[in-house]
Amino acid sequence: MSGATRNFVFNTGGPSTMNGNIALLINSNNTLALSNDTVVVGPATFSNTMTVLQNTYLQSNIVVKGTATFSNNMYVLNPTSLSNTLNVSGKVDLSNAVVVNSNLWVQGGVSLSNTLNVAKKADF
Repeated sequence: MSGATRNFVFNTGGPSTMNGNIALLINSNNTLALSNDTVVVGPATFSNTMTVLQNTYLQSNIVVKGTATFSNNMYVLNPTSLSNTLNVSGKVDLSNAVVVNSNLWVQGGVSLSNTLNVAKKADF
């Protein structure tokens, strides 16, 4: 499928739940868009862009290798690694460890219940 355009778009009109191991190997210029409430229960790997338009609950190990954009609330309940950029325009609740290797922008409120490591820049 070289050269094919693969967009992963979830627009269910209701909550989206992903259980178990999730590997979304998205090529450049492709996007994973979650347009409603999203619950990620198992390990998930996002190799490019992840966009969440409403609430997001990350309950296990999450690895984002590209850009993660959240336009509303984001809840992280377990370790999360973000190797590039995380943009959050709403509220972020971090209940456990979060590692950000590059930039973190948060335009709303932030609650840190445990550890947040930012290797480069963080704007709150």
